Amino acid sequence: RSGDTFGPVLKPVFPAERILIVRLGAIGDVVNSTVLLNHLRDLYPKAFIAWAVHPMAAPMLEAHPGLDDLIVIPKAQFPFQLGDLRRRLAPYHFDLAIDLQKLAKSALVAYLSGARTRIGYDFRRTKELSWLFHTHRIGRSDPQSHVVDQVLEFARLLGVPDARAVWRLPVTDQDRAVARGVGLPAGRPHVVVSIGASEPSKPWFAPGFAR
Repeated sequence: RSGDTFGPVLKPVFPAERILIVRLGAIGDVVNSTVLLNHLRDLYPKAFIAWAVHPMAAPMLEAHPGLDDLIVIPKAQFPFQLGDLRRRLAPYHFDLAIDLQKLAKSALVAYLSGARTRIGYDFRRTKELSWLFHTHRIGRSDPQSHVVDQVLEFARLLGVPDARAVWRLPVTDQDRAVARGVGLPAGRPHVVVSIGASEPSKPWFAPGFAR
């Protein structure tokens, strides 16, 4: 299912047949985290790979060639419906869970998945004591590094020493229809810049976009 290859066949450090990625939100971070999914698909070509995500970011993962299933978890399930979440995840029989979000709720999803191997960030890089739910932890790194570089640390831990960022975001017929509906011409190259953000500290400056 992989479009690009990363070199010679590699042997994963943690053998697994059923893998869960946990990155519930936000949209931009979910997109950035797909660089790990691509490496996982190459590292575990026969494995079943699912992703746990909140509804708002779910459309970014639909039809992704590296995924076998998308587990959409409403925000309302935290913290009052954890028993229901455990029962929902149990039939998957995950053996490896990867928590990319550094929060208690994402760590709980990894824990409730039943996976014996659960990988996340260590206590210096997490919030809400989420590191306590993991069996293996990614240690200290440059705190100013880009989120993509931080996600690629998981690929290196799993057995991809030269992990790099490659995106394989799917473009569906529905996506093309939406693009035409807002006036983007078909068959011509174009650039779309989204300058909004959910928090005042996140947007870039207008002069930066202009350059």
